[in-house]
Amino acid sequence: MKYRKDNKTVIIPNHKELKRGLEKALLKFLKEIK
Repeated sequence: MKYRKDNKTVIIPNHKELKRGLEKALLKFLKEIK
């Protein structure tokens, strides 16, 4: 999914990709805390 903002194309990941990315970031964050 894409939309235009300030003459630049911004790519918005779909919900599934976004959720997967957030989960990966969260797992990485938790590993770094321990």
